[in-house]
Amino acid sequence: MSDREFVTSVEAPALIGLAISGCLYGVFLGQLAHYVVCFPKDPRPVKLLVFFVLIADTLHLIGTTEFFYTMLVPCRRNDSAACQIYVSWGVYFTVSMTYLVTFAVQSFYCHRIWIITGKNRVITIPISLLTVLQLTLGAWTTIDVIRHGTIQFLDTTSVRSMRC
Repeated sequence: MSDREFVTSVEAPALIGLAISGCLYGVFLGQLAHYVVCFPKDPRPVKLLVFFVLIADTLHLIGTTEFFYTMLVPCRRNDSAACQIYVSWGVYFTVSMTYLVTFAVQSFYCHRIWIITGKNRVITIPISLLTVLQLTLGAWTTIDVIRHGTIQFLDTTSVRSMRC
C-alpha cells in the first residue's frame, strides 16, 4: 500500500470519528456542568480527576482537529511526503491524551468497583492490572509515533492490534 493510499483509506472514517468526538465532547461538558451543580461536596481528589479529564479531553479534541485541518486544508491534493505521512504536533496530543483520559476514567471505575464490592480484591486487582497495562501500551504507542515521526509505521508494525 502506498503512502497516499494509506492516508486516503484513513481520512473518511477518521473524519467521521472526529465529528462524533466533537458531539461527545459537548455531552461531556453538559455532564460536567451537572456534576459541578449536583455534587459540590465531593472530595477534592475526585474533583481534580474530573477537571484533569476535562483538560486532557480538550487537548485531545484540539490535537485531533489540528491534525485534520493540516491533512485536509493545506495538504489537500499535495502529494509531498511532508504532507502525506509525517505527523503533525496534534497527533502527539491526540495519542497521549487518549490513553491518559482512558486511564483516568478506568481508574475511577476501578475505585467505584472497589467500593461497591466491599473491597473485593478478586474483582478489582484484574481491572487495575488491565488499566495499568493499557496505559503502558499507550505510552509505548505514543513513543513509537514520536520515534518514527510518520503514520506509515502503523501499516507495517508487527504488533497486530496496532494494525487494525
